[in-house]
Amino acid sequence: MNNAQLMRELKESEEIKQVINHLTQDIIDLYHIQIPIQDIDEAVKMFGGRVEEDREKYCKYCDFISKERDSFAIYISPYYKSERRKMIIAQQLGHLFLHMGYQTNHDLWNHQKEGRFQEKNDPEQARQANSFAFALLMPEKEYRKMIDLNSEGLLVQTKNIAEYFGVSLAAAAQRGRELNILT
Repeated sequence: MNNAQLMRELKESEEIKQVINHLTQDIIDLYHIQIPIQDIDEAVKMFGGRVEEDREKYCKYCDFISKERDSFAIYISPYYKSERRKMIIAQQLGHLFLHMGYQTNHDLWNHQKEGRFQEKNDPEQARQANSFAFALLMPEKEYRKMIDLNSEGLLVQTKNIAEYFGVSLAAAAQRGRELNILT
């Protein structure tokens, strides 16, 4: 890959992140989601789905989303800590809205088979779902506000930001890098 191709891919990646940020903000506004999200399961219900945990039925760390007629279910391991659980559910919502077309692309949604969504082991889809999760749990406007409230000079108290949004320190820092706020 030459430099021009790399630059083109980086630009496309940034444009995709912007589209995801805008879509996620539209979803937050449409469903009147309160930020920070305290109860991700309640948000899933607002979207028309449900979260299922069952340590007997599913393998220890198998997480997936399933189409069920005009609804969906997110199946998740009961073994995660709350921050990780919240992020995984938000990532599954990313697949739901971005890659399955739920409430965003009628044709794509109607072509989804009933049952478990088969991810394609596509690293780009995984990155997109991750960006969606960051944007849902830490919307840009609120994230920037928290940066302002938790910064002194060049020092940012990322731990405070992570605690506010109920995510891991690594996730809060990554969101800052994704928004080109942190390095």
